[in-house]
Amino acid sequence: MRKTLTVLGIALIIVLNVRGQVMAHEGHGHKDSVRAPHGGIIKPLGNGFVELVTGRNQIKIYVLNGALQKAASPDLTATLQTPKGSKEPLVLTAAGDALQGNLPAKGAHRYTLEITCKQGGTPQTVSFTVEPEA
Repeated sequence: MRKTLTVLGIALIIVLNVRGQVMAHEGHGHKDSVRAPHGGIIKPLGNGFVELVTGRNQIKIYVLNGALQKAASPDLTATLQTPKGSKEPLVLTAAGDALQGNLPAKGAHRYTLEITCKQGGTPQTVSFTVEPEA
């Protein structure tokens, strides 16, 4: 009986130690745990990132390199999809370091925004759920 308790105690210590190491590792050095420099939502795309900042019926898209600085002018397209499934291209214009687009003033209160960027000739797509501010 004493031997069984000792073995169980050792097993418990090992399990807790391994679990603690795994939990301590979360959030350190992962590409998807990066703080967005413009206060938006950031997602990895290729060798860099795309940051989305939403406003009242307007969005700004920042294309960033791995060091979170403005990337070279990308070949980028954006498409909006409503919950009902209709898709339409989003016209983007340069606005400082960002690309800016206007969301439709009427219609859905939530969109899926697909951003496609060609980096090195290979198109890569990332999606965001966009809820315009009231």
